[in-house]
Amino acid sequence: MYPEAFEFNSKYLETLVDMHYNGLHGTFICNSERQRNEIDVMGKTYSVWSHLSAHRAIFTSPQYSPSTTKGKDH
Repeated sequence: MYPEAFEFNSKYLETLVDMHYNGLHGTFICNSERQRNEIDVMGKTYSVWSHLSAHRAIFTSPQYSPSTTKGKDH
């Protein structure tokens, strides 16, 4: 309904789903941060968010406009 209100494109969502299932990223392993720390998940895997942030330009929607999201009812 408001394509300019969502910062990321569909490639972002597709990549996020793919990363969820590929096992290379510890972000989605275990049920809590405590469990991830106990088995040192982040020492053995990569963070999904670091990867997505590093490649932000390819995931940003060209229609996104931060000013259009202010003041809208959610």
